[in-house]
Order: sequence, then structure tokens, then C-alpha cells
Amino acid sequence: SLRPMIKDSGAGLTGRDAGHERAPPAALAPSPSPAAQAQATWSQRVSGLSTLPALLVRLGADTGAILAAAGLAPDALDDADGRIPFAAAVRVVNESVRQTRCADFGLRVGTAWHLVHMGLLGELVRQGPTLGDGLRSLVVSQRLYSQGAAPYLFEYATTVQLGAVVFHPEPDELA
Repeated sequence: SLRPMIKDSGAGLTGRDAGHERAPPAALAPSPSPAAQAQATWSQRVSGLSTLPALLVRLGADTGAILAAAGLAPDALDDADGRIPFAAAVRVVNESVRQTRCADFGLRVGTAWHLVHMGLLGELVRQGPTLGDGLRSLVVSQRLYSQGAAPYLFEYATTVQLGAVVFHPEPDELA
């Protein structure tokens, strides 16, 4: 914890608390910046990255080194239902591109990805009575999958536009 410790003189305290350091009341402790609070809570469901290790192996890359460079444990991508910090998800992709020098890395990851990788959200999209209904479900519920990006859907008379935008309190960290 970054909270400062207060040395208690023991006055007014009895038993095991007398003479020990203790954290100050929360009101006295410095609070993290709003950006730091948001960054600590923004996460990404692992499933979309679960195909990454196999691709890295096929490209001859050291998966463990890439995960470590991104600040992730060697097993961070093993549980499709697990979550990792959104910034770490971006770092692992950036580091993968850097180490493999594969110009079409993103396309390769995309071709290995399937709707099933989104878990229940993918099932919700797939069960939509129409493609439009499925895409609307994705846009409304995608925040359950990732807090760092948000899809959008613009519907016009004869066309639609589907895309995504990345939100992050520290955008330089994502570069």
C-alpha cells in the first residue's frame, strides 16, 4: 500500500495495538488519481487472446518472453474466462508484433478468432434473431468483455457502420 504509516505512541491503546504502526484513517491517506483508479480496474477478457500463444509458437517466438515483457505471468492466457489488465492486453499484442516482425500479425490473430471466444457474449450475439439484433447486443453488452474499448454501430437507410474505439486514461501507455 502507498498509504503512509503513523507510529502510534500507544497512548490510549491497549493490548497488541499499543506501540505499533498503523495506517491512517482513509480520509487522511492520499487517494490515487482518477486515471490510476480507472486504469487499475480496466480489464480485458483473455479469450480473445487465447489463440496468441499457438500463433507465436508457429512464428518461432518465445511466448514466455513476450508475456513477461508485457508484464504478464506465463499462464496469463491459459484461462479463456480469465481477465488481464487492458493495458497489458495491448502490450502483449504490441510486443508480439515487435518480436515476430510479422507485418500481418493482427490479421493472423483475427483469422484465428471466432465468436465462441467471446463466451456468453458471443452466444448472445449468435442468438440474435437477425444480424442487426446480434450486433446491437454486442454494442450494448461488450463492456462485459473489455472495459478498454467500446464498439459502435451506426445504422443508415441502406448501410451500417460497425467499429470500435479504444478508451484509456493513459493513452501513451498503449503505444
